[in-house]
This record gives sequence, structure tokens and C-alpha cells, in this order.
Amino acid sequence: MLNEALWHAYAERMIDGAAAAAALACFLLLTFYFHAAPRAAGDGRVPTLVVLGSGGHTTEMLRLLGGLDASRYGPVTLVVAASDTTSAAKAAGMLPLDLDATWATIPRAREVGQPFVAAVPTTLRALCAAAAVVYRARPRLVLCNGPGTCVPVAALGVVAGARLIFVESWCRVESLSLSGRLLYPVAHRFVVHWPRLRDRYPRAEYLGRIC
Repeated sequence: MLNEALWHAYAERMIDGAAAAAALACFLLLTFYFHAAPRAAGDGRVPTLVVLGSGGHTTEMLRLLGGLDASRYGPVTLVVAASDTTSAAKAAGMLPLDLDATWATIPRAREVGQPFVAAVPTTLRALCAAAAVVYRARPRLVLCNGPGTCVPVAALGVVAGARLIFVESWCRVESLSLSGRLLYPVAHRFVVHWPRLRDRYPRAEYLGRIC
């Protein structure tokens, strides 16, 4: 009986915490809607926000950035997770030399294996950090390819009025990543590397292998 009572009390606290998190998220979204509109760079270029992820996500994104026209897109803000210790080193050898790039770091919303209930406070922290990055960068374009870090950044970028291009990872052959499924409804362009994904998702574009 005591254990049941404790469980109900714990569940109620979790529900209250989730409600508070939802209220804060709504407040942030409304704040962005009214105050974080994108702006053009002083030289007429398109301010761009790019989210990197450790491992293959970063390698694929850096290959994409190799074809970015620095005279048209910039400044570029490269966003990485605080626990990502490899992306900066990879970028040093793969980023175009003429790219006007700066770095920003945000905490992960949820670490691998972390229980979803325990992820509520970390998600809020990540959301607030992502809001600060998007507010400073004021991007007109957000480019990402699937790391979990990209979801709050991309969502807030869209709310702020930026266009979102999502390029699904080359390794996703049969189904979309979780990030892809979450951002599929709001992405302005959604690119996949395999025809069968285009057939399953009507809004997806198949351009062949591009990274």
C-alpha cells in the first residue's frame, strides 16, 4: 500500500514537471515567434545554421558543406553537442577555407540509454541552449542531417522563420531516423538517399547520393 502511494505521488510529480516543461516550451516558442525573426547578413548573404553530430553524421554534413557557396551563404554557425569530442577535429580538415564559420555548443537533450523521465530536465536545458544559439545566429537557413542534437535547433529555427533543409543520413535505407520522423512534417525540403524512402514518404526528395 505504501509503495503504491509513493508511486502515485511520484507519478503526479512527473506529470506536474511535464506540464511545466510544456508551458515553458510554449513560452519559448511564442517568444521566438515575435522576437527572433531571421535577418540578412550585412553583405546580403544568407545566415546559415548547421548542426553536426559525432561520427557519420558529421562526416556526411562536412561533405555537403564542401559544396556550399561561401559568397552566398554566411555567416555559418556550426552547432555541436557538448559531449561531441570529434566533430571539431574532423571539420578542421574538411571545411572550405573561405567559409565564414563560428562554433556553438549545446547540451544533449537525452544521452544514449538515459530514461525518458530523467530526460525532462536535460531536454529543457538543451531547449534553452538551442534557443540562445538560434536567437544569436538569426538564421534564414537551417541545415541538418539527423543527429538528435538537431531537433530542438531545427524546430526553433523554423518557429523563428528560417527555412529547414533536412538531409537524411545515407545509412537510412528502409526507414527514417527518429530525428527525420520528428522533422519531416515541418522541413521545407526533405532529402533522402534511397528511392524506397522517397516512395514511402511523399514529401521526400531523392537526388541520388549527395554526401
